[in-house]
Amino acid sequence: MNYEYFEGYESIPFKPEASGKCHLPTAWWLAEISLLAYEHPGFVKWVLRHIKASHLRYFSWDTTQLITFILNEYCIVAFRGTEIKSPKSFHDIISDMNINMTDFYGMGRVHQGFKLAFDETLDPKNNLFSHIDSLLQSGLAKKVIFTGHSMGGSLAT
Repeated sequence: MNYEYFEGYESIPFKPEASGKCHLPTAWWLAEISLLAYEHPGFVKWVLRHIKASHLRYFSWDTTQLITFILNEYCIVAFRGTEIKSPKSFHDIISDMNINMTDFYGMGRVHQGFKLAFDETLDPKNNLFSHIDSLLQSGLAKKVIFTGHSMGGSLAT
C-alpha cells in the first residue's frame, strides 16, 4: 500500500480520554491502527516500531484476524475487517453474508455471521483473552482499547 501510516504522529500524542465524548486525536490514532491491521506482518512490525509500540502479536482463525500490541501503557486490540485477497478470504465473505439475526448472550440480537466471528475470540484455546490478561497483569498495559474496521469494527464494539 502506498500510504504513510501515522504521518505527523509526533504532533498528535496518543492520550485516549475517557470523557465519553469524541476525542479527535484518539479517533485518528484508532483509524490508523484499524487500517494497519490489514497489512503484512513484517510491515506492521516496522510501522509499530516507528511509533514506539511494542509486544506485537497476531491472531488468525477461520473468520477473525487481529493484532494486539502495547502503546503508551494501553493494550490495543485491532480487528481486521473483511478482506478479499486469497482463497482464505472465503470465510470472511461467508461470515458477512450470514445476515440472520441471533441472540447475543441475552443482551440483544446481532448479525449471526459477526457473532460467529466474535465467538472465535472467546474460545479459550485461541488464547486471546489470556494474552490480554497477561499484558495487564505484567503491568505493561493499564487499560485495553478495542478498534477495527468493517467486520472488525463490529467485533470491537
